[in-house]
Amino acid sequence: MNKKKLFVGTLMLALMLSGCTKQDDRSAINVKAHNNSSTKVNKKVVEANNKKENSRLICFNKKIKSATSGILLPQDDGLKQGSSNLNMRFENNPDQSIVYYSVGESKQKFNDEILKKELPYAILTMRSNMTNEKMEQLIGYRDAKDDAGLHQIKLNDSITAAVDAGAGQRYLHFVKGNWSIIVQASSIMNQSAEKPALKLLNLIEKYGLPKTTGKSTIYITVGKSKGSLNNVFKWQLNDKYYQLDAHSLTTALKMLSSLE
Repeated sequence: MNKKKLFVGTLMLALMLSGCTKQDDRSAINVKAHNNSSTKVNKKVVEANNKKENSRLICFNKKIKSATSGILLPQDDGLKQGSSNLNMRFENNPDQSIVYYSVGESKQKFNDEILKKELPYAILTMRSNMTNEKMEQLIGYRDAKDDAGLHQIKLNDSITAAVDAGAGQRYLHFVKGNWSIIVQASSIMNQSAEKPALKLLNLIEKYGLPKTTGKSTIYITVGKSKGSLNNVFKWQLNDKYYQLDAHSLTTALKMLSSLE
């Protein structure tokens, strides 16, 4: 009798444990399904928020495109935050178009006069009706062979930079593809030219550079101050000259990678 009771008790315990396991499995499946559903919802929310934040940029871009045919504009404002207060103003004539990007304490209408008082975090310029010779002068490309005799340092496995110095400044020059890149740092202020150069290479690896049909340049002046636009990109695309001046190197690359 005792053996029979023991067997029945053991059997009931096994069934109970089996039921718990199945319930746990069902719970795990339900949790996983809920998490997957939540992830999809979260992605949709993020996408919707991004689209909403970029709605001002998209709207302003349409206004500019309607006034200037053929201009390439960033589809990403390059900002980590502040997109909801993105402000833009635009200057245009037959030979030149300039777009000013700023973040204000409040939203302003496109091309509002008050925006002239806001410090831009980026300025995009497009110039046309220029000779190739004039464009080359503006771009100011420096060839690697011009660095003959200068001290060389390795930035990474594929990039070697030339080092020059003078008047309390240190210059780092290297070439990547069609792009001649110069980083200027103050020796007096003990600024590093290598760090921003490596940061730039990492950002290029992540975002890429805009399409060009000629020689192009990047000029970085190390150090930031209020309103400074120390990251300058110049390039030629067919018969047009482009230039982007930006406060932040990351912002610049994000904007350039989204040109359309």
